[in-house]
Amino acid sequence: VECRRLLQACRRRGLQCTEGPADAQMDEVARVTSSIVDILQVSFGPYGQDHLVLTSSQAVVTNSAIHVLEEATPGCALASVVLQQLVRSATSLGDGCCTMALLLDG
Repeated sequence: VECRRLLQACRRRGLQCTEGPADAQMDEVARVTSSIVDILQVSFGPYGQDHLVLTSSQAVVTNSAIHVLEEATPGCALASVVLQQLVRSATSLGDGCCTMALLLDG
């Protein structure tokens, strides 16, 4: 269900996720989500590790998924939409973008 919403968000922005059948598009969403989860899962939980986030002006050590995602540079249009949706859900709910990403990844 969440993957379909992400695809719909892509289409509303005029982005083509992939060409081909819906299964290929769902595979692309799963690939992008899995890549994001690979980055975030080391910081998840009470014993999570910190990330070193480098920006143009500073270096920040954090284990906050929202801070990591806010500074992420997406590699494709679909990744940009997934990151925006995760940050938006964390902003509206107060937190939980790492949990949301883990749920999306299944």
